[in-house]
Amino acid sequence: MGENNGRIASGHFVSPIVSTSEPIFSFGYGVLPFQLVQGYRIMRLCNRALFEITDVKPDGVSRIDAKVVQLGIAAEEF
Repeated sequence: MGENNGRIASGHFVSPIVSTSEPIFSFGYGVLPFQLVQGYRIMRLCNRALFEITDVKPDGVSRIDAKVVQLGIAAEEF
């Protein structure tokens, strides 16, 4: 790649842009037959990613937002 590998010509290092975000699941009022509470877990069936709800709040319109943290990917036991 050349002598400026990983650097701009001015001498400043180029860093990759890292973007992080807090995952949020959103549900319409009345869609779920139960109330969401902190500690409930949600699994995405497409990739088996497991999330735990940390906070539940209405979005102010017609939905409920559930902030979550990712716990990991479930083992291939299913």
